[in-house]
Amino acid sequence: MGDNLIVKDNDIVKASYQLTANEQRLILSAISKIPKGKPVSDREIYPIYAEDFIELGVHRKTAYREMNKAIDSLYEKNISIKQGNTIIKSRWVQMIIKMDRDWIRDNYHFFANDYEIGDEFYVEQAFPADYCIIGIKFSEAVLPFISNLSSNFTQYLKQDIAGLSSAYAIRFYELLMQFKATGFVKITLFDLRNMLDLGNKYKATKDLRKWVIDTAIKEINEKSPVNVHYRLIKTGRRFTHLEMKFKQKPKEVTETATANRDPDTLDWVDNLTDTERKIIREQAEQYISRQGITDESYKQNIYKKALAESWGLADYQKATDEEEKRRKRLQEEKQKELERKKAEEEKRKQEQKELDECEMKFLALPQVVQNIVLETLENRLPKTFKKRFRTDLEEDSKAYRLVEYAGTFKQIMKDF
Repeated sequence: MGDNLIVKDNDIVKASYQLTANEQRLILSAISKIPKGKPVSDREIYPIYAEDFIELGVHRKTAYREMNKAIDSLYEKNISIKQGNTIIKSRWVQMIIKMDRDWIRDNYHFFANDYEIGDEFYVEQAFPADYCIIGIKFSEAVLPFISNLSSNFTQYLKQDIAGLSSAYAIRFYELLMQFKATGFVKITLFDLRNMLDLGNKYKATKDLRKWVIDTAIKEINEKSPVNVHYRLIKTGRRFTHLEMKFKQKPKEVTETATANRDPDTLDWVDNLTDTERKIIREQAEQYISRQGITDESYKQNIYKKALAESWGLADYQKATDEEEKRRKRLQEEKQKELERKKAEEEKRKQEQKELDECEMKFLALPQVVQNIVLETLENRLPKTFKKRFRTDLEEDSKAYRLVEYAGTFKQIMKDF
C-alpha cells in the first residue's frame, strides 16, 4: 500500500484540535510518507506534492492554490493530546518549507531528465505560476503519535477520504476507523466538542446536530466506503452522548457510485458541477469563519448568497483558462523545439553530404595536388590549430573531416 496508508495513535485521533479540510490534507499527506514500523526522528522532512492533494479529492486545476492557502495557516495550529491525566499541547509542525516555481527555475538541472528539452526556459513554462512543493517537519511532541506504532492505533487508506471536503467529516471518519473492528462508537457530546475544538460554537445540541453531526455523517455516507447511522442519547432531560453504528458498503456499490459520478458533469437542477458547488461552499465557509458568524439563519443566507453570486467560480474559471493557455503554450514550445531539432538534423545531414562530396573530389586528385590542398588547409587554420592539425593528420589521414577543420577543407575544395 505504500504511501496510501495513514496511521495514527488513538490518542491523536481523539485529540483536541481544529484544522481546515486542506490543513488536514497537508497533515495526512505527510503522515502517509512516514515509513511504517521503522523509527524516525523529528529531523525528517516529508514532501507534499500537488498529486497528494489530488489523491485526497482536491481538483487538479486548483491543487496548488489550495496548498498555498493551507500552508500559510498550518504553522500556527496547535493540538492538545490527552494521555491519562496528562495533557500535551504542541504545534503540529516545527518547520514548513515551501519551494515555489522560482526555486524550480533556479534548480532546473535537477529536473532535466524528466523533460524532453530540459532547459531553464522550458521548465519555467512547464510549471504553473502558483507551483509549489511543500516539506513538513513534525514537532517532537507529535511525532511519536504518528510513527513507529505497535498498538492502540488507527489506520485507513488515503483514498477512503478522497471525496470528503468537510473538516468535520474527516475527523468523524477517523473516529469511526478507531472502532472498525466493532462497527460501534459511543462518545459523550462533551468529548466530541473537545475533540473538534468547538469552544463556544454550536452550544445548542440542535445546532451541533445540524452543522456538525449531520454534515459529517451525510458526507461520509455519500462519499466514503462506509455507511453510518447515529442517534443522540439523553441522560435525564439533556442529550449527553452520540452513538454511531457503521459498516462497510458493498464493494460494487462503492465502485459504481465513484465511477458513475463525474465531478465535472453539470447538474440539471442548478447547472453546476460537483466541483463548482464545492468551491462555492468552501468560499462561503471561509467568509463565515473570517467574520465569526454563529447565527444559523445568517449562515444560511450567506450560503444562498454565495450560490446566487457563484463565489469563487471566477477565480476557478480564471485558473482553468490559465491552465489551458499554459498547456497550449507548452505544446507550442514543444513543437517549436521539435522543429528546431529537425532543422538542425537536416542541416547536419546536408553538411555531411557536402563533406562527403568534397572528400570524394579530394581523393580523386593526384597525390601531389592532395598535398597542396592539405598544406593550404594548414596555412589557413588559426595558429592554435596548425600544430594540432599536423599531429592529427599523422594519426589519421582523414583528419580533415574533424569538425575544427571540415569547414575550411570544404571551402578549399570548392575552389578546385
